[in-house]
Amino acid sequence: MYSSVGNKPAILAALLEPALTDPAVVDTLAAVAACDVPRTVIALTAEGTRITHERRWDLVYGLFCRNPPGEPAVKAVLDRGADDYIQALTQVVDRLVDLDALGDEVSRSDAIDLLFFRLGPHAWMTLVGERKWSFDQTQTWIARAACRALLTN
Repeated sequence: MYSSVGNKPAILAALLEPALTDPAVVDTLAAVAACDVPRTVIALTAEGTRITHERRWDLVYGLFCRNPPGEPAVKAVLDRGADDYIQALTQVVDRLVDLDALGDEVSRSDAIDLLFFRLGPHAWMTLVGERKWSFDQTQTWIARAACRALLTN
């Protein structure tokens, strides 16, 4: 395996590549950009994150929760994935800003962090993986929680 793919970070990157380039990301961001209803923007984002997590659940949950990597080079690969996710969420927040939908006390930076907290991998890992919620239940809850935390009404 090492001779065909490379070292552990290269193997991890190859394993995670389909999750990082999942067409659901592009589809979700396109739907968000075309949407004028803030709650629907968040619902679309929750659905898109659900799709990518559900498609790769065994791999991602196994890597992050069951056997978290300890090597710094492996952590760098995972950090790249988190950075890509933050960039996607930034596009969602920018759409909410364009729609003037953020609450008065929610800055753009705070909105990005709150979306990551509500819709990021750890929320899915906790609710689906640890607490055994269904993907449907999790998607519904995180979308509602994100709306309450971010939107004006």
